[in-house]
Amino acid sequence: MDLDDLTKAAFSIIKDDDPYKEYKQLQIKNWGRGYLEIINTGNLPFFLDILSDEECWEKTDMIYGVKLNRRAVAKKMIEPKSWNGISNPLDDFDCYQVACWCCLEEDVISLFKHFKQEDKIKDGDSDSLKKLVKSVSGSWCTDAMMELWSHLVGECISDLDLKGQHPYVFGLHRAAIDSNRRRVEAVEFFWNKIKSLPESELSAREKDEVFMKIAVHTARDSGYPDVFEFCLSQINPGKYPELLKRDLEKNGYYGSLNIMNDMLSFDKFQELFDCLKPSDVKEDDYRLWVNFMTRDCPECYLDKGVNVFMHMWTKRGFDDHCVLILEKEMMNDSFFQGRFLVPLIEKDYMEPVWEILDKANPNQIKEFMDSKKDHIRSILLAKGDSNSLNRFLAYGKSVDKGLDQQIRPDPSGELTEVEVRKTHGQSR
Repeated sequence: MDLDDLTKAAFSIIKDDDPYKEYKQLQIKNWGRGYLEIINTGNLPFFLDILSDEECWEKTDMIYGVKLNRRAVAKKMIEPKSWNGISNPLDDFDCYQVACWCCLEEDVISLFKHFKQEDKIKDGDSDSLKKLVKSVSGSWCTDAMMELWSHLVGECISDLDLKGQHPYVFGLHRAAIDSNRRRVEAVEFFWNKIKSLPESELSAREKDEVFMKIAVHTARDSGYPDVFEFCLSQINPGKYPELLKRDLEKNGYYGSLNIMNDMLSFDKFQELFDCLKPSDVKEDDYRLWVNFMTRDCPECYLDKGVNVFMHMWTKRGFDDHCVLILEKEMMNDSFFQGRFLVPLIEKDYMEPVWEILDKANPNQIKEFMDSKKDHIRSILLAKGDSNSLNRFLAYGKSVDKGLDQQIRPDPSGELTEVEVRKTHGQSR
């Protein structure tokens, strides 16, 4: 079963009227990447039952309102039955995999002890113990997290090359970098262990440096965006400029901002963006970020996206970046003409439309009006939004000599369109 099959099946358990539908789907997709090895058509109902358990979803004060409690899911994956009574189809080895992957420490110890008893390994029999450690370090190939945990609970961690690192630091690297599939549960576990180490074992400066390196690496890992999201949540905002600098130096782009887009984390995106100077941001990157906040943003989060766009568009010093967007949006020879403004108008988000038009030059306004005026006029007339229509047409009145209407300010200063009915008939 591939990720598309899994997510399609998992999405079916979310009701259409669920206010958290979009974000639950995103959370399930990110979760599913880590468990493709053990989920198949036969055992799928068991996993779907777990994901539908309300105990696995916790309320948050963030914009999406809810978050998948992945440790709770992992615990339920190794229990005998799901909440609706479906028997666990996983064997002991599969349960051990889950426990190692998610760093369920007590369950790892318990299952390893069970394997020792099955193999009748006596205390002090180091050869048999090492053989067991090797056999439960993966199925057809060695799994990074299973190997680490088996050596830890098998009390032979010295047999692993820790590369001069503390075992917890080594574990963090395994969880965030070396594993074929990264799971945020494991990253969180080892980071909490590192934070608890006394200063004599690892100084505060060393801990910060360890985690900063992990964060920079995970910023480019778009396949597991939740891992970087966790890393960012653990970094002091005062160190965001350093994170961004190292992100760009190591990865060649700002993976951190792209991942915040992927995670629909608008507040954190804006917080990171505000740490950048105009000279730090390529014009193409700026355009891509602006597009996401408006055109490519899920509709249920468009309010948030538009707010971030308005912040970016009006931010001091970014006028040169806006020029590129205006050239692509307004000019006839651009493949992208109207792809930004028209969707906003269709969805009744007029404030960013005015902000964009305010920055356009007369030539750009003329070319845009020549191509898109009639289409946009028909949209606004269909909505009955004469105020927006009047304001839109006012931008082109000085260059559009063929308008079949007159625009004049009324006593209150508002613009009024004359002969709207006639214009409406001609726009059909």
